[in-house]
Amino acid sequence: RRRKTGTARVDTVDGAVPGLGLVRTIVIATAGRGGYVASAGAATEAGSAAGAAERFSRLGATLRVANGVMGTRDFAMTSSDVDLTAAGAITLASMNTAFTGDVQLPEELSKKAGTDLYRYAQKDGRVTLAAVVSGPLGNLSVRIDVAQAASRGIPLFDPTEAFRSEG
Repeated sequence: RRRKTGTARVDTVDGAVPGLGLVRTIVIATAGRGGYVASAGAATEAGSAAGAAERFSRLGATLRVANGVMGTRDFAMTSSDVDLTAAGAITLASMNTAFTGDVQLPEELSKKAGTDLYRYAQKDGRVTLAAVVSGPLGNLSVRIDVAQAASRGIPLFDPTEAFRSEG
């Protein structure tokens, strides 16, 4: 029995990922976050409703195939509404996907995201949230981890600080 292995670089421009719904998922996960919801609402209704395709200007990854799995450490999708960078794998027999990474809003939408969300979730001036993309390719599910973003903004207590003497 022969097993196929190999590595390839794939880059695509101006396409769509059916059913991904990143913008819609971000809006729902951050509901009530001030101006961002209103700003993204039009984009959500226009193009990211359930079942609609997530448009992108660039999508690329280095893919490694081995043992029935296609994996990547450098998946990147860029669009005018949101960017996604991730690592993960697709099981070829089932086409089941398991990716983890970050979604980033463009600077303009990040500034409208609401003070708290921007304060806790911004990285280099852009709201950045942890994301998990999973499920079969034909029915992807996106989960946003807002708590992880908030935890970045909470300073950790350093117990050694309490015992330092001033002087």
